[in-house]
Amino acid sequence: MRTLYEDDYFQVAFDVDAGLIRARRTATPYPAILDAQKSFDGLEEVLGRQLLAGFTILVDSREAPGRNDSEFESMLLGRREALFRKFRKRAVLFHSMAGVLQSQRMGREARDGVHVEPFTDEAKALAYLKA
Repeated sequence: MRTLYEDDYFQVAFDVDAGLIRARRTATPYPAILDAQKSFDGLEEVLGRQLLAGFTILVDSREAPGRNDSEFESMLLGRREALFRKFRKRAVLFHSMAGVLQSQRMGREARDGVHVEPFTDEAKALAYLKA
């Protein structure tokens, strides 16, 4: 795995042979929405590179502090397409079913046509991405 991006909140690496991007959210909470926006600006820049088109992506958010305030969710919804559209398949790992349900709700609200499959089991997420 080769590291593509790293900050206090995310570590992103890719495996060329597997055609897989792994983005792991750390346990560090965002002190303010501006910190989240800066982190996502970096993610968009890295994930927007053309050489990654057609890869699959696994976002591991199991360590992420829970957050469902409207300002944060609005910021995420506005970035879904830029972050995920280019990938062949997309999966997100959550620690609990509450995260899965939040992800499903946000996917419905986004209405952007970008399907992100939520999981609580890493093996199942990887199997989904390989299929």
